[in-house]
Amino acid sequence: MSKNKNIDFSKVAAHIIKTPLQNFVEESYLPYAHYVIMNRALISDDGLKPVQRRILYAMDQLGLTDKKDFIKAAQIVGETMGKYHPHGDASIGDALARMGQDFTLRVPLVDVQGSVGFTTGDDPAAPRYWEGRPTKAAMELTKELKEGAIKMGLNYDGKYPEPPMLPVRWPNGIINGSQGIAVGYSSNIVPHNPTEVMDALIAMVKDPDITIDEIMEIMPGPDMPTGGVLIGYEGVKDYYETGKGTFSIRGKYSIEPGARGTHQIIFHEAPYQVSAEQIISAVDKNKKDKNRFKEISQVKDLSDINNGFKLSVSVKAGANPEVVLSDLFKWTPLEQTFSVNMTVLKDGVPSVNSMKDMLENFIEFRSQCIIDKSQYRLNELNKEIDRLDGIIKVLVDIDKAIEIIRKSEDTKIANEKLQKRFKINDEQATFILSMPLRRLTKSDSLSIQNEIKDLKEEQKYLTKLLKDEKVFKKHLINELEETKKVIADERRTEIINKSQEELKKEAARLRKAAA
Repeated sequence: MSKNKNIDFSKVAAHIIKTPLQNFVEESYLPYAHYVIMNRALISDDGLKPVQRRILYAMDQLGLTDKKDFIKAAQIVGETMGKYHPHGDASIGDALARMGQDFTLRVPLVDVQGSVGFTTGDDPAAPRYWEGRPTKAAMELTKELKEGAIKMGLNYDGKYPEPPMLPVRWPNGIINGSQGIAVGYSSNIVPHNPTEVMDALIAMVKDPDITIDEIMEIMPGPDMPTGGVLIGYEGVKDYYETGKGTFSIRGKYSIEPGARGTHQIIFHEAPYQVSAEQIISAVDKNKKDKNRFKEISQVKDLSDINNGFKLSVSVKAGANPEVVLSDLFKWTPLEQTFSVNMTVLKDGVPSVNSMKDMLENFIEFRSQCIIDKSQYRLNELNKEIDRLDGIIKVLVDIDKAIEIIRKSEDTKIANEKLQKRFKINDEQATFILSMPLRRLTKSDSLSIQNEIKDLKEEQKYLTKLLKDEKVFKKHLINELEETKKVIADERRTEIINKSQEELKKEAARLRKAAA
């Protein structure tokens, strides 16, 4: 404290720079706002936040796949931070751990060896203590990076290539959801069932005029990683139609009779992102501050790594467990309200999207990936066919070709002589000179002709794919079907088609009957 007395506080902020508000907003606040919106809070066309995209790309660049050995999570964090994401290692480590939590993401993107927690509220181990690699589902988000589906950009300091988007084959933003707060914008997209989302996409490709009601028949609502029971169904239709709506999730339970008139209410599933600790704390606080839950003798957290979430509520003898349940849902996080706000970046501009907009955005993005990938492959095919044509011409007199190569003083002279002797172009001659002589002499004209035939068949198909809408749609549907097999899963969240008003009336009837 004595040191503080010697500080000359008159010199704190002694040099204050005065500037007009307009200049401050333009030079400082707007660039900050733009950065937060574009690079931190909102998902973009590929359904990923920048940190998620960069982690996935870093794993790809490290050569990791779902079939290869795990590596330390700290190594993935280091690769991501050093080359692509200039932020603290703690935030990257947290994001990496979340990508491996099956209670956080509906389709996890990181396969974990070690501990990142087994239920909501658990803290993951430090990155040096666990290992990771991409899941099979995550491979579907990066597998086309080397196929020209996305044009590469540069990282933050211009030293390394980095994709501005990933060529995703399934809509991560719709299936895994996203939460973020930016300057002037916020987003809260809830998770949905992967099988249902892929089926809705296929239905929309077949019928672009599909209605919201028809979409809801295929994917009836959100599907949380932690299950639960959805109530207030009218709010689901609201956000499907407008991009904004409210619904609630309750914990899933069973009531077991005990000795001497007691009961146990066992919760096997909690609302999304609600921990057992939060529930117990809410019960204790209500008991102490509001004199509620007199009928409850004990609340126990029985969660473990084998069974996941499990919470036991002991109800005293003579008490009605249904009334206790009603109070638990009313006064604790065992019933949680979700306000959906589907704000995303579309072509770099924040906008609120309906569910149909979200599905259409993915189809549009995926279609462009297919077009870019096909055009890239066509260019490669043209080069391959041209090179093989050159080899066939040379194989007519292979001995003469070898003689030219061996007797030429340098590569440039050999290139010119091969072009003149065999009527081939510079690209063909350069390719032939790059081949080892042993491989050139063992080349078989017939097998090369068959190879050219196969390449031309592929070339013909890709050309038709880019010109014929029916062929393109069929290709897209087949691709969506293939991807669905990788990420398919059963629905976890049960949907009760009752309004909030109906549920309130039921609760009131229970209290009246118990009185």
